[in-house]
Amino acid sequence: MSTAEVLGLAAQLRAATWADHVRLERSSLMRALVQGNLPKLAYAILLRNLVDIYAALEARLFEHREAPGIAPIFDPALARSAALVSDLEGLRGPDWRTLPVSDAARAYSARIDSVDPAHPEPLVAHAYVRYLGDLNGGQVLVKVVRRTILGGATGGTRFFEFGAPDEVARLVEHLRLGLDAVGIARPAAVEAIVGEARSAFVLHEALFQQVERLAAAS
Repeated sequence: MSTAEVLGLAAQLRAATWADHVRLERSSLMRALVQGNLPKLAYAILLRNLVDIYAALEARLFEHREAPGIAPIFDPALARSAALVSDLEGLRGPDWRTLPVSDAARAYSARIDSVDPAHPEPLVAHAYVRYLGDLNGGQVLVKVVRRTILGGATGGTRFFEFGAPDEVARLVEHLRLGLDAVGIARPAAVEAIVGEARSAFVLHEALFQQVERLAAAS
């Protein structure tokens, strides 16, 4: 029996993307965010570039929420689109839509929208990369963002907020168990899901680089 057959999908994804995750953490934008050195405008541009990505992901997940390869990970409590819009309205007011959107963000959204409706399992990869990141590292970042970028203000961080610690833990467990359930229900799709997760990290690298350039030019 191979290692892949022994490990559940959650563990396979973690192992396959570990180096990608570390590389992304070392990107200059992420370092600035973690260290509290990201300018407020750059933070707003980052959120603006995430809006359409989450909107695309959440629309597709909802569309396929009853599919055997999606249902185990689906939970409306994970959705971030409305929180992102709320943060942007608080940070920039009604003109937040005028903030620049990168080609990388458009490519990311298009990648999600291009997933074959007959085989929607690759959407699971994007849910893994985005939501588990929000539920884990995001819970550390929210404190840094409030203290430094937002100068102690509480508005502008709803994106990171999933509720009480018990709810965060529930959602993490839901995703991990759901990923393993997807792997069991759709074993033929596991390789595609893992490959799509690695592609998602590549898309993130391009996104972060372009957001930095847009912020510097604004």
